[in-house]
Amino acid sequence: MISKGAFAKTLLENKARIVHLYQHHPVQLSGRPTVLIEDEKGLYFETTIADTALGNERLELYRNGNIEEHSITACDDHSF
Repeated sequence: MISKGAFAKTLLENKARIVHLYQHHPVQLSGRPTVLIEDEKGLYFETTIADTALGNERLELYRNGNIEEHSITACDDHSF
């Protein structure tokens, strides 16, 4: 369970560092969220998936329902 306000500090202080990953795997970057909003359910986000072989493969897995969960994390740009 995630408490309301759990993302507030991170969004305020580190929003530019947040990236969209596949299964928290730091070398499988999907892209950077273009929208990040804490709402009544948790953290709402929208990401434009990178137009790469990995990104296109991931989009297909989302489309056919094989991927239904997402990972986001704050990181330094030099990590990728």
